Amino acid sequence: MISINDVSISFGEQSVLENVSFDIHDEEIIMVVGQSGCGKSVLMKIIAGLLPPDQGYVTINGKNLMQSSKDEAIQIRQKLAMLFQGSALLDSLNVYQNVALPLFEHTRLSDQEIEEQVKEKLAKVGLSDILLKMPSELSGGMRKRVAFARAIITSPRYIIYDEPTTGLDPVLASEITALISNLHSTQSTATVIVTHDLYCIEKISGRIVMLADKNIIFDGSYEKFKNASDKRIQRFLYSTER
Repeated sequence: MISINDVSISFGEQSVLENVSFDIHDEEIIMVVGQSGCGKSVLMKIIAGLLPPDQGYVTINGKNLMQSSKDEAIQIRQKLAMLFQGSALLDSLNVYQNVALPLFEHTRLSDQEIEEQVKEKLAKVGLSDILLKMPSELSGGMRKRVAFARAIITSPRYIIYDEPTTGLDPVLASEITALISNLHSTQSTATVIVTHDLYCIEKISGRIVMLADKNIIFDGSYEKFKNASDKRIQRFLYSTER
């Protein structure tokens, strides 16, 4: 379980999050939603240990990443993968090298074992015969899928998707949404999706945590979310483009 405890953060004089607390349980789907600029991506970077909070702390399976030794932090991070909005593939590496990178860095697998795992994970996301292609040769959707393959290559217990459908056309956004659902059902992970995409929210229909006014204003099922009377929720539901 990931536990977020009284997390607050500011940038200069601008307070972004104040005393945010909630838990992410093993193998659940949770959608962290809210208008652009509400602090969703900042919160996810804090959870992943990429940003230290000004106040509060995050534990992953009972361990505080920020208070861990270097070796402990590496072990904790191997249980968590983050798929960034822009895919974050390394332009100087081909597809095989991008997907295999976590295995080269953190395991002692042989080259043959690594190649087998890379091919297996690429097959899971619907790709094959592209090992030697460079990121610049791939479409936007293919880059997303390669990033998915890299995210699951170490079989993490938690995967965070940061705005996975932003900037995609409706057909591709639908394909990516279906891929996330399929990966969740086959990988036995906790899936955390940061999004303001109503189509993605409706189709995946997991637990909803909504951020507004620097804190959580809703935590519950999709059915209760869409019927909530809070004006901030209604404004989000009816002003966000599908």
